[in-house]
Amino acid sequence: MRGRNRSARHGPWEELFAIAHAPGNLSAADPLVRVIRILESIQYEPWRQSLYLREVYLPSLRSLPPEQAGLVGDSMEGSLLASSAEYFTKISCPVLALFGVDDVHLPAHRSAELLRKYVAEGENTDLTIVIFENAGHSMSNFMPTYWNALYEWLDRLHE
Repeated sequence: MRGRNRSARHGPWEELFAIAHAPGNLSAADPLVRVIRILESIQYEPWRQSLYLREVYLPSLRSLPPEQAGLVGDSMEGSLLASSAEYFTKISCPVLALFGVDDVHLPAHRSAELLRKYVAEGENTDLTIVIFENAGHSMSNFMPTYWNALYEWLDRLHE
């Protein structure tokens, strides 16, 4: 089966995490080669379709000259290594957060828990969290429940 040639101890997410969080590694060409190898190892997994690996990311990364890998790494380092708490504790406006239970990128209940914590630390009391059953990271805007939640939240803002 393609995409299953990684070791049982370290899966692709652990490897990507290690690359992103290793000090100084984002500005070298070697991590680019490693990231491409990791993404190639999962490109045929059934759940990867919403990631657009073969259509967008792998062609883009493969076309990147190694000498420019440092520029990409430097530009991404701030977002990859940033703490969500740093941003969410500063929000003072009403917040609507939508999560899908089937999200493989962001565990819905854990993400909602952290968001509640961070927003409360910033003393914002206007937080609405909606967790959809049978929805993943790329929620379909064709879901009636998505639109209902959005309209209800917007209506509440105008009360």
